[in-house]
Amino acid sequence: MSVSKTQDLSTVASGQTRTYTVTYTNTGTTDITGLTVRDQYNLGTNATRIESSVSCAPSSTAPCPTWANGTTQSNTNTTFIYPFNNPVNLPAGTSLVLTVPVTATLGCLPTGSTSSNNTAYAFPPTGIQLNPANPSARVTGTLTTTVCPTASVSVSKTQDLSTVASGQTRTYTVTYTNTGTTDITGLTVRDQYNLGTNATRIESSVSCAPSSTAPCPTWANGTTQSNTNTTFIYPFNNPVNLPAGTSLVLTVPVTATLGCLPTGSTSSNNTAYAFPPTGIQLNPANPSARVTGTLTTTVCPTASVSVSKTQDLSTVASGQTRTYTVTYTNTGTTDITGLTVRDQYNLGTNATRIESSVSCAPSSTAPCPTWANGTTQSNTNTTFIYPFNNPVNLPAGTSLVLTVPVTATLGCLPTGSTSSNNTAYAFPPTGIQLNPANPSARVTGTLTTTVCPTASVSVSKTQDLSTVASGQTRTYTVTYTNTGTTDITGLTVRDQYNLGTNATRIESSVSCAPSSTAPCPTWANGTTQSNTNTTFIYPFNNPVNLPAGTSLVLTVPVTATLGCLPTGSTSSNNTAYAFPPTGIQLNPANPSARVTGTLRTTDITTVTRVSTSSPEPGEELTVSSEISNGCGATTNVPVTITLPKAGFTVPDGATPVCTASGGATCPTDLVYDPTSHTVTGTVTSVPSGGSVVISLTGRAGVIQSFGSSQLVTTSAPDPWDLTPSTNTSSTTYAYRNTRTDVTVIHRVEGLPATGAPEEMTFTGTLTCQASGTHSVSVTIPVGSTEARTTVPATVWLKDSCSISVEHPEAPAGLSWVSGTPAILTEDTGGG
Repeated sequence: MSVSKTQDLSTVASGQTRTYTVTYTNTGTTDITGLTVRDQYNLGTNATRIESSVSCAPSSTAPCPTWANGTTQSNTNTTFIYPFNNPVNLPAGTSLVLTVPVTATLGCLPTGSTSSNNTAYAFPPTGIQLNPANPSARVTGTLTTTVCPTASVSVSKTQDLSTVASGQTRTYTVTYTNTGTTDITGLTVRDQYNLGTNATRIESSVSCAPSSTAPCPTWANGTTQSNTNTTFIYPFNNPVNLPAGTSLVLTVPVTATLGCLPTGSTSSNNTAYAFPPTGIQLNPANPSARVTGTLTTTVCPTASVSVSKTQDLSTVASGQTRTYTVTYTNTGTTDITGLTVRDQYNLGTNATRIESSVSCAPSSTAPCPTWANGTTQSNTNTTFIYPFNNPVNLPAGTSLVLTVPVTATLGCLPTGSTSSNNTAYAFPPTGIQLNPANPSARVTGTLTTTVCPTASVSVSKTQDLSTVASGQTRTYTVTYTNTGTTDITGLTVRDQYNLGTNATRIESSVSCAPSSTAPCPTWANGTTQSNTNTTFIYPFNNPVNLPAGTSLVLTVPVTATLGCLPTGSTSSNNTAYAFPPTGIQLNPANPSARVTGTLRTTDITTVTRVSTSSPEPGEELTVSSEISNGCGATTNVPVTITLPKAGFTVPDGATPVCTASGGATCPTDLVYDPTSHTVTGTVTSVPSGGSVVISLTGRAGVIQSFGSSQLVTTSAPDPWDLTPSTNTSSTTYAYRNTRTDVTVIHRVEGLPATGAPEEMTFTGTLTCQASGTHSVSVTIPVGSTEARTTVPATVWLKDSCSISVEHPEAPAGLSWVSGTPAILTEDTGGG
């Protein structure tokens, strides 16, 4: 594929049409159906409108797509369009030539011009690879328009107080001045107020100051807007009109209410901006002004909380209760309302059940929360729980003592034990700061349980073929053997098949082999499962029962169908795994087995040709066969060209010839076999895009019929071919022949001048390669030295014939001196 693009004008004005010509040429030998062609037109700025259309040029030799009909498409306010992005058909050797007029209408621009570019692309359909991969062509140009008028705006901002207290109003004064000579309609003015922390409320309003000389916008009416729990607001963000030489002065009172802060203060800043309307450029581009300040508030009270934790038993058995005692003490002078207390219990493995409850100990001096009522909470199959995570009240100088019995029930474990830890936390309510910030306490321990029984499983895997073609089945055999003495119920067996690229389809099934001694699972029933467009599948991932000393042997045929691969091959691997059920530990832990292989794709195509389809008998005729590869690379492709035995004659010493292109290599063993009437050879290498042409020159034969069709066949099978049907091709040629008279002239030398003294009759046989044998009799009358006879309409034109003659007794007084007649041939123009 090649793509080219031209434009009739490199520079156009706004609203002027520029016409692009895009040519897509199929320079190869493969017809392309569904080639996606795309044209993208880009501008360096937004246009107010872009119009385009697409038509086929008269010079196109490819079919014109229906969408290239000259219809105008219009796009508003955009920086790019796709004049076309559609499929086309591009037969080998043809070109599609598209004309694309584009008209872009622009508003004014600061510099009065912008760049444009237009790029044409081609993308292959599924199953075709392009060389080069994604061809494209680009042209660039310029669009001119009017220069936008320039306006000058200055922005200034002041604040009446640099430091205010929470709830105190600070008033900002913002002045926008048009310092130029251009009136500005629709100037966007914005004010942004930022706080260093969340406020509980921010109120603001906007009014025009008496010193304003510009029109006062209706939204600057002093209305208060209130925002809760935020770190910033926009007191205004609206359009205004600012005539040349005028100023708009806005007063913006802002009141921020804060809760207490650890330091008692936070920062604030307020920034005013100005943004031009479309069609105006500001100098400077986006003027702004900022002021910063401070807000003060109360310092949050500090409370001191200590957390301690103990456990009655450091080691417990599965199902045995361990009791934790957690103590929260307010060691300061500040009462704390709403202190969040949390307890987190963690296990080193999943438990089958964890039960816990929470109660207040008699030694508590703080109020006992209602949720600490001894109610049992139960959790199944988890590694951690929160026995509590709730608010409490902790007056100054008091302690809350909580007892937390926890019972964890475990299944067996490989080592017979696991670790546990329990951590208690405290988090302050809003308005209180803790010292230390987030106190906590942790204890660790051990849980014991039974040791899981050990089973030994081995996994092995084989494949019948290491390399397969797309669509060819490879069969894996997976063997799971229980080599130990423990029966295993619920062993999970998994098979994962991976490809190095996406397949269009992967089919698989699973069956038990006759050699299995373990029970065959019901799911191994040979049912085919099909997966489309994937790089991996699980042929199986299911539980099985594997008694001690038995083997489960599974056969897994897998068929992957691929599209063309650029490199001609991809890798595959298949891994079988085994995972123990709960309560069993495997040795080794997770046995597996893997085999790797290759999938190959090629696309060998043969084309058989003759130099003329209707030769005359005996006319020179060349047979040629082209062998090409459209995908991947392959080697050692056997080629057989079968010639018609009666319809094609090969002169003695004639040999086939070969020419190669695209990196292909001609056969070194190329030969013509006259016995089988075939040309054979092995093409040693054919990369993607490569081809060889093998030809042999002979002559059209002489056929014993009045009309005959002669078949020439080429075969070049490749085991990795995506479309084996294209490995073979044939062509025919046909001609007509007629029978002709053969005149036989017999002359005797050495007779007297008066001729034969007596009548002499000669008999013979005319033997022709294609026309058979015919009897001939010639009588020389008295007084003559020669005679002729005609064999009527018996011999095919261009046939090869010979004659044998029997002579009579020599006349009296004469004797024969040569026993073998001399045969002289004449071409009378009849062939």
